Amino acid sequence: MKPLLKSLFLMIAMVFASASQARVSATGAQLPSSPVSDPCLVSPEANKRIAQHYLRIWQTGALDELGEVIGPGYIGHAASGDRDLNGLRQRIAAFRLAYPAMQFSIEDQVAVGDRVVTRMIARGVSSESGAVVQLLGLNISRFQGDRIVEEWPVWERLSAPKPDK
Repeated sequence: MKPLLKSLFLMIAMVFASASQARVSATGAQLPSSPVSDPCLVSPEANKRIAQHYLRIWQTGALDELGEVIGPGYIGHAASGDRDLNGLRQRIAAFRLAYPAMQFSIEDQVAVGDRVVTRMIARGVSSESGAVVQLLGLNISRFQGDRIVEEWPVWERLSAPKPDK
């Protein structure tokens, strides 16, 4: 993994870890937890499993399962612009056409409160060119209950894998 992306992943994980500490006002008084970020609603481990299910939907194209992981009012903040659930469906369908056999592997995953950060690698073959493709992804998912309601995905193309000698 590129050092800059690994550093970015670690910084994000540290920010989420510090955000999970008790909230206090400028005067030091304890503030109530937001129900959205209350880690007692759904455990961080359960959120990780939901994020993994979401990744399997990208891998398999099982769009009928999106309702199991995506919540009402979903918004995805992608580099190409914000998208709602319909835009997400269109993006997954287009991705599956371009890379029908893409396989995802989770390299790192950190869950704190209502957030899950996932660093992953996607490997496959382009249906257009036949070229082997490797993508490095970093996704931050925000949960409300047991559904993803907001996410920030970032993808970067890696160099093609070297053939075994």
